[in-house]
Amino acid sequence: MNLSIHDKKELRDILIEISKSFLNIPYKYNGKSPINGLDCSQVVVEGLMQIGYIPWNFDYSAQGLWEKFSVKYPVSKEPPGPGALAFWFKDGSAVHVAICTSRIMTIQASGGNSKTDTLSEADEASAYVKYKRVDIDKRECRFIDIFPETRGI
Repeated sequence: MNLSIHDKKELRDILIEISKSFLNIPYKYNGKSPINGLDCSQVVVEGLMQIGYIPWNFDYSAQGLWEKFSVKYPVSKEPPGPGALAFWFKDGSAVHVAICTSRIMTIQASGGNSKTDTLSEADEASAYVKYKRVDIDKRECRFIDIFPETRGI
């Protein structure tokens, strides 16, 4: 199905709205449930599944999402804008992913780590899905613009 630029802009806006619906959900390492907790990649996966960009019930890590989309869409060092995917790297592999809501903000599950497994651990670490500034100076960061046609409209 060929989508118009306006259809793609609508999908981009829906992706951001879906991401907003996850705000304040606890972070859980390998979490796949909006009820019991989500990790960073699952926040992105849930939104992408709902707008039809990836198949339902498909499990992607941050690295898996990078590998899937970096060969198909433009990659940059600067955030292109709403709906872009932001990836942070360690030792050459994508270890964290978020959805850009603007050129300076993201929605992401953060604050936890591989030991964050319970709601009380997430609460103690202030680990949940939240807005965060794009801080490209701290770690290597790259952006994939999955809606390049929509820039400027």
